[in-house]
Amino acid sequence: MKVLVVARLFSGLTESAQSGVWAPSGVPAIYKLLEALASDGTTELKTVLTVKDDLGDWGQADRTVAFPAVGSVKILGAPGGGLLGRLGLAGKWREILHMMKVLFLVLRWRPDVCYVTNANFIAGSMIARLRLSRVVMRFLGLHPVQKRIAEDGGGFQAILYRAPFAHAVCSLDGSGGKKYLPKLLSSRVPITVLLNGVDRIDPDPDRVRELKKAHDLGTRPVVLFVGRLEPNKGILEFVDACGSILADQSDAMDVLIAGDGSQMAAARERAKSERIRFLGAVEHRDVAALLSLGDIYVSLNRFGSLSNANLEAARAGLCLVTLAPDLAEGTDVESLDVFPEGTVFRIDRDDMQVELTDTLRMLLSDPSLVDGYRSRIRETVAGGFRTWDERISDEIELLRSVA
Repeated sequence: MKVLVVARLFSGLTESAQSGVWAPSGVPAIYKLLEALASDGTTELKTVLTVKDDLGDWGQADRTVAFPAVGSVKILGAPGGGLLGRLGLAGKWREILHMMKVLFLVLRWRPDVCYVTNANFIAGSMIARLRLSRVVMRFLGLHPVQKRIAEDGGGFQAILYRAPFAHAVCSLDGSGGKKYLPKLLSSRVPITVLLNGVDRIDPDPDRVRELKKAHDLGTRPVVLFVGRLEPNKGILEFVDACGSILADQSDAMDVLIAGDGSQMAAARERAKSERIRFLGAVEHRDVAALLSLGDIYVSLNRFGSLSNANLEAARAGLCLVTLAPDLAEGTDVESLDVFPEGTVFRIDRDDMQVELTDTLRMLLSDPSLVDGYRSRIRETVAGGFRTWDERISDEIELLRSVA
């Protein structure tokens, strides 16, 4: 089976691409699939990663990087600046170039299956429409723009999404794949929605001790926030809620925030208590140690509450606080199937800061309530979560059936 994977150069893969050393972080659904395909003796793999972000001079030129773990990877740069940049056309020109180069590679290599992530949906659509290869369209969740296209049903992008894909795969992340993909894609395209895998990783005892000492953790409950510090993740509301509680009761809890992003500086400025600590981006091997120290885990992700970080927190048996479903948008309706009522604490989306403040006060004042949620989430995880190896194995079998 010849498989061409076309994905964007995710932030979790950028460091590997620049250093030439395979050390991915984030996007396990992509890098674990690449590793599994590369090690499969019956599969011939080619990988293309397209630069969609501004990476300076490094990101403008095409290059090829060889990794022992996944083989040769072609990186398609994003030329910008100059007249096109001044006219606001650099992005459109980049997409045209990426599409043309991918099409040329398909014509030359003739893969049995093209596995194309949504950032390259234009190339994926053209491959499918020209019948150059069978295309599996991969969505790592849905964004609001795709939901709008699905509902409106018109425009050039809607036409591209209705290409004759052989299959569509979407992560079950709470963003509404089950509701919107049948509207976004052709009715003839089979759709598979899969919950991400969750591996059980035992925390390193030495690292646990180091974190406890470094952040003076002791008898106080520990509240965790793990993820990108971006507006859609609710980091500022989280910091304000914790700050409000600590202003009244300085020893109510210790707050650990792991992650980086565009709102790091703003979040630091609004954190008025020394009990709120920012750890920055942490290596994945340290996440297990961090989760083992937590009692309450808060996720205010507006796009869905079944992210990798949240699933790992559930696997660790923490008391999860997430957002309630948005029935109008279809967001997190799917989450009710994974986390039934009573397994996680859900708060209203309309006034997150006030809701979160009240919820944390209640949980902190009643440890037995926290213990109850932790017990129920452990039972849920034990009955339904799959490892990444099991999850990736299913997807490879799907690719074989398409081929």
